[in-house]
Amino acid sequence: MKDLLPSARIFRFDLFELDPQSGELRNKGDKVKLQKQPADLLAMMLERPGEVVTREELRERLWPGKTVGDFDIGLNKAVRRLREALDDSAQDPRYIETLPQHGYRFIAPVTETSPSHRRRRARLYAILAAGGLAVLLLSAYLGGFFRRGVAPGQIKAVAVLPFANLSGDPGQEYFADGITDSLITELGRIGALRVVSRQSVLRYKKGDKPLPEISRELNVDAVLEGTVVRAGDRVRITAQLLRANPEQHLWAESYERSYADILVVQREIARSVATQVKTKLTPGEETRLARARRISPEAYEAYLRGQYFFYGYTPESFKKAIESLETAVEKDPGFAQAWAMLSTAYGARAYWGIVRPSEVTTKAKAAARKAVELDETLADGHCYVGTAAAFGDWDWATAENEFKRAIELNPSHVAAHANYGMMLASLRRSMEAMEQFQIARELDPHPPVRSTMVAVGFYLSGQYQRAADQLKHTIEIAPDFFISRGSHWRVLHGLRENAAALGECKRMYELLGDSEVVQALDQGERRSGYAGAMKAAAQTLEKRASTAYVAGSQVALLYAHAGEYDLALEWLENALKDRDCRLHLLWAEPDWEPLYGKPGFRNLLRKMGFPSVEKAAVWSGQAP
Repeated sequence: MKDLLPSARIFRFDLFELDPQSGELRNKGDKVKLQKQPADLLAMMLERPGEVVTREELRERLWPGKTVGDFDIGLNKAVRRLREALDDSAQDPRYIETLPQHGYRFIAPVTETSPSHRRRRARLYAILAAGGLAVLLLSAYLGGFFRRGVAPGQIKAVAVLPFANLSGDPGQEYFADGITDSLITELGRIGALRVVSRQSVLRYKKGDKPLPEISRELNVDAVLEGTVVRAGDRVRITAQLLRANPEQHLWAESYERSYADILVVQREIARSVATQVKTKLTPGEETRLARARRISPEAYEAYLRGQYFFYGYTPESFKKAIESLETAVEKDPGFAQAWAMLSTAYGARAYWGIVRPSEVTTKAKAAARKAVELDETLADGHCYVGTAAAFGDWDWATAENEFKRAIELNPSHVAAHANYGMMLASLRRSMEAMEQFQIARELDPHPPVRSTMVAVGFYLSGQYQRAADQLKHTIEIAPDFFISRGSHWRVLHGLRENAAALGECKRMYELLGDSEVVQALDQGERRSGYAGAMKAAAQTLEKRASTAYVAGSQVALLYAHAGEYDLALEWLENALKDRDCRLHLLWAEPDWEPLYGKPGFRNLLRKMGFPSVEKAAVWSGQAP
């Protein structure tokens, strides 16, 4: 019979490997006795993990021409022998799920590698078995020959790849994404591990890249991957841990629990991973990972939906996120993580000027403090208390203490490092800020927001050309990221490249969908160049502000670039009354340097509690 999978592939799951061309099944390198039809049946399912392989497909490919009765006998026998070889159970399956009268589905995580790689591993097993102690001593002496200098068990960085949704319902994607995000958070609590952020792993959701390439791009030693299935009030999660280089299966487990125990399962997985990578947990980490509570399924469902909407990063998605998260805390008022997520959703609407900050900052602070009150060990809660203190109250001492506490609790918390860095930049502590930005970028290497943040760090320290070079690279990767465009506009203006700066300003407003401001920029440019364009855009927003909220800092910035410094100061004073969150950089941004000599500007800085305002240095002396 023609091979089911003629391409050179080896399927791996748990401790098993199947070569579909030879029909050879191995368990930890040892051959498992399996006849051809059960092996071909397994190959069909492994080719499409998580999908239903129907009885009709099986009959057509494996039992062509057989009567219904012969087919049923042959299929039942093949499935029974396959389950015996895998030590699987029809009643409580780890690998093969039966869908009565319909077909079968392989439910464990599956990866692929090449036959040559499998043969190398088989030879290694044989050498170790034959050589015994001599080989072990030799491998210890050679050290990194097999592991490129990493001692056995020495895993310092892990990525949680997006868990696959096996429900068959695309509408359940938010559930699988939420499980992925929660596992990243739980593993991040382990101080000895560096855990890559959610945004950086989402690009691997299609699963079309080999493991070594993923590990190289993310700079990790191992990956955790798996599947999730939700049916009514039951949830099944399978997870497996894979060393990246050399490829090695380290651990796998399947959990089927009540939905109410979902938080318990996530912490069990985190503890298992810590054990497998031989990470020594501190007493505090042991306590945090051992402590988990049951949760209202309705509350957790609402929380996951809120989280899913939040990462849409649009005004409408932020609004939907808040609605879902408010439902979550209503259903379960003791759900600390939902309170923390609600805080950052409120804060995002304020920070990006979607609503008047004074309307939501009180709610954001209250939600963050509620999260900490419920769980003092929750890094998210401390991070968002610090964020509200820094960007809403300009309470720099409280903010720094909270950010440090969040990082202590979860060293892999990207937002804590990023927001702490931004707070340090606000205080002109540029070297410390860059250190935090670089850590955030290591944890979140791919999304453009971290690359842009590093560029902003260069800009705030007066290193305009380095900032421009960084942003040029970022824009090549993500040309439609409006924050990068806006930062590039200001950097180019600092370099006195106003024609290019105006182009980036227009592009930013185009990406924001504000055609009215783009038109004003064009008209103003035709009248009087860059300054005219900036003034026309500012006047357009000023007119809009009479009927809708417009962030005062945005209008002030345009007036400052137009050379209208008195109007810029007037709008900064309006922004202060509104508690405009973007003002936290007022003392740090070079754009405001022409206002330094104005008493009104220095008075604003004093009201915001900036230290040593009277000794403010000119920007030419700020570069580290």
